[in-house]
Order: sequence, then structure tokens, then C-alpha cells
Amino acid sequence: MPIGLFRRAGPPSRQHQTSRGFVISSPGLSIADKGKEAVAFIRAAAEQGYPIAQNDLGRQYELGAGVAKDDAEALRLYRVAAESGYALAFFQLEADGIGGEGSAG
Repeated sequence: MPIGLFRRAGPPSRQHQTSRGFVISSPGLSIADKGKEAVAFIRAAAEQGYPIAQNDLGRQYELGAGVAKDDAEALRLYRVAAESGYALAFFQLEADGIGGEGSAG
């Protein structure tokens, strides 16, 4: 796609930004090379209030993928996504044990 056409299209949607992050960080691509770029797209969507992206960014922080590992930031992002009603964020809070009762960490 010519760059001029992309610029005329305006800013990407939250869904597009998150999808772009997944594509960049998908299996078969070098996470070391693409992780920070993926996080930038996911972060942009998270900052716009998109709960899927908030959860995904939390996961990046929990794993230390493309960002410095930070369980406190992961927990904060999972909570923000859960407050929006995103079911997977509730799962992350319970299953990953990075906060809440019975947490190992």
C-alpha cells in the first residue's frame, strides 16, 4: 500500500492497532526484533481504552515480551481491562497468580 494512501486513511482504529501488534509478534517472526514495535501498537490501542489491548499489554508486561518484566504494571492493566468487563482479564487475574488472594507472587 502506498504510504500516501495510508496517511490519507487517518489514524488506525484500536482494533487495527491491536491486530497489527499480534501480527508483528506472531510465531515465525523474530520477537527480539519486532517485540517493541508490537508493544507500541498494542499500547496505542490500550491508551484509547480498548480492553483487549489493555489485557494484551498486561500480558506483555507479565512475560517481559517487548517491555521490561513488571508484574505490578501487568496487574494494573489486567484490572483496568477487567473493570471494562473483558472476561479474559478476569481469567488472567485469577489463573496467573499475580495478585489477589492465593497469589504466589
